[in-house]
Amino acid sequence: MLRRRCAALAVVALSVFLSCACSKSAEHYLQKGNELSAAGKHSEASLNYRRAIQQNPKLAEAYYRLGLTELKLQNPRTAFEALGRALQLSPAREDFKIAYADLCLAGYIANPARPQNLYQVIHKISDELLAKDANSFAGLRMKGYLALLESRPAEAAEYFQQAHQRRPDQADVAISLINSLFLDRREAAAEQVARQYIQDHKNYAPAYDVLFGHYANHNRPAQAEDILKLKVANNPDEPAYISQIAHFYWSEGKQSQALDLLNKMLETSKHPVQAHLAAGDFYGSITHWDQAKQQFEQGLRAAPDQAVLFQKKIVNLLVVQGNKDQAAPLVDEILKRAPQDEEALRVRAGLRLDSGQSDLVRAAVEDYKALLQRHNNDPKLHYALGQARQRNGEFALAKAEFRQAIRLEDNYLPPHVGLIEVAFAEHKFEEAVRLADELISRQTQNTQARLLKAVVLREMHRYADARSELQHVLQITPKNRTAYLQLGLLEIDQKDYPKAEAAFKKLQGLGSDDSATYGFALIYSVRGQLDKANEILKKELARFPKHPLLHELAAAIAIQAQDYDHAIAEYRILLAMSPSNKTFYFRLADALHLKGDTNGYISTLEQVQKLFPGELLPTLMLAAALDGLGRRDAAIQQYRHAMELQPDDPRVLNNLAYAMVETNGNLDEALRLAQRAVRKVPEQPVFVDTLGWIYVKRNMTASAVQVLDGVVKKQPDNPVFSYHFGVALLQKGDLQRAKATLEGALAKNPSPEYADKIRQLLAHLG
Repeated sequence: MLRRRCAALAVVALSVFLSCACSKSAEHYLQKGNELSAAGKHSEASLNYRRAIQQNPKLAEAYYRLGLTELKLQNPRTAFEALGRALQLSPAREDFKIAYADLCLAGYIANPARPQNLYQVIHKISDELLAKDANSFAGLRMKGYLALLESRPAEAAEYFQQAHQRRPDQADVAISLINSLFLDRREAAAEQVARQYIQDHKNYAPAYDVLFGHYANHNRPAQAEDILKLKVANNPDEPAYISQIAHFYWSEGKQSQALDLLNKMLETSKHPVQAHLAAGDFYGSITHWDQAKQQFEQGLRAAPDQAVLFQKKIVNLLVVQGNKDQAAPLVDEILKRAPQDEEALRVRAGLRLDSGQSDLVRAAVEDYKALLQRHNNDPKLHYALGQARQRNGEFALAKAEFRQAIRLEDNYLPPHVGLIEVAFAEHKFEEAVRLADELISRQTQNTQARLLKAVVLREMHRYADARSELQHVLQITPKNRTAYLQLGLLEIDQKDYPKAEAAFKKLQGLGSDDSATYGFALIYSVRGQLDKANEILKKELARFPKHPLLHELAAAIAIQAQDYDHAIAEYRILLAMSPSNKTFYFRLADALHLKGDTNGYISTLEQVQKLFPGELLPTLMLAAALDGLGRRDAAIQQYRHAMELQPDDPRVLNNLAYAMVETNGNLDEALRLAQRAVRKVPEQPVFVDTLGWIYVKRNMTASAVQVLDGVVKKQPDNPVFSYHFGVALLQKGDLQRAKATLEGALAKNPSPEYADKIRQLLAHLG
């Protein structure tokens, strides 16, 4: 028994020993994190600090070190949380206060909205530091920045002067002092501080630049040139500084002097790679693209180990010039060399997004998702992902990304605009107007929001309101081309052609001949003067053979003239220019349908469905086309596929329900689908008519009559609605009213299919 007890104790002791040996203390992980941080291994250091916090959630030092490390990893939000927790655990630690307040100050400076919560932290901590020590460098520095940002330059200069005396080598304080003195119109004092700092720190470029900026902005070119020359004299081996003088000479009209200086730099520089880099940047800034590319290529040959740097420079040139097709393969090459290069990843994602090609836009989604794994708090990445989702037709996901971008930075306007565009694309016009109004209430001068609102109001036929918005835009920006174009189109909608011509003449006077010409041709076309419209377009297409707007109008006029072959040819030209433009495919399909080319009509829609397999609209259009041709079994198959893509889209629900009814399908399922569609969009007469027709088929006569009576009152000119109502009345036994309703339906020019059905019923009624 004793031996067994000893054995048991030995096992317990061994397990305790092993447990202690495997479990390291919080202090161990803290020390390990400090060692890794000192070695520059910040990701590993962050992991160890987190392990220390797991072991001891109240270890303030671990939170503090984690915050500093996350700053080095460029994760300011995580750093903010960690430093805040450190200060909460040890509120007396001055180093914790300073680190936390400095981070708040950086965020306060970077955010134009000047968040009050950050201001209060900076104000409180700076007060505490100065109460403890009136000469606190950190406290004086914080007070200086707050005064400077609140446009109190004299007070800011006083704080910065005291801080500068404490630490004369602190660069940001010296520059802020100089700026404060300039703003306080104490130029001599500002120059004295700047020149003293330059004398003590000859290689600190911002000290020269603050003086140069002041001289340049106050029309003192001689002093501006002298300070740049001093910068080069004190730093003779810096090609970028020589390039800066060349820029200055170029801006002053001394082009030959600028180019001579640049050529001399390239011949004599001790750092040829940096010289090619500086020269390439210079040529790019003056839009001499070929010379810029040549310099970057020479730099690439001189330093193949820096291939990624120079290739990125060349990519940027190509993108700026609009040569995105050439840029894309070069970005892929960069990412083969450096798969984690974030700048290249962002460029590739942007190129894929801008391509408009469905497969590339889907690839852009994956790029942005990968980038967000590293920077989930970047509102611009969330906005870009939202754009990609929007172009894929994934509107719910797009809106989620736009809203997340807004949550991260409420004053970042593009996602607000994105929400308006999505609402418009979803035909939620009231929502689009509301969102536009919300944005305008925050920024009354936001012309983009007003233009979007005007387009939506035009679509809603609220022409007076749309005109008011456009006139407001023109008050803010009198030369806004888009506003004049939209104003002209609005006047055409209202058939006020003289006013439309006046708007397009204003547009023409702004140097936008192509859009204005489009407008004039459109006026002739809607007036039925097709020869004049074609004459204008022919001249403009000779000048601008690849202008899509002109080809679009030429196709539309050809449709109007029933010249379907010409329209088909124009849409094929447009697709050659934009091979992934869904709209052009749909219009080509319509032209083929009007021509009577049923096979071409369906095959074109099938082609666009293959090109955009994940998008709803191509499948929905194909289903509707098959339905319209009487191929309802095939249409139902496509509608069911559309439901797989977007199960709650009311158009899909309605169309599938109607097709099922017309093929004697499952009426119970059809009823459920129609009811869902009506619940989602109760004001849509087509959806309500489908529901009423199902009531007829299910012999729910009272409900059918009530529902269809309301639909016909809303749209009395629709022959199908009247036909359905007539059948419901016939089912009810109201023969006289049924006959009158059916006769009215026949008088409204129904399709041959419905005309035959109506005649048969009338013949039965005698």
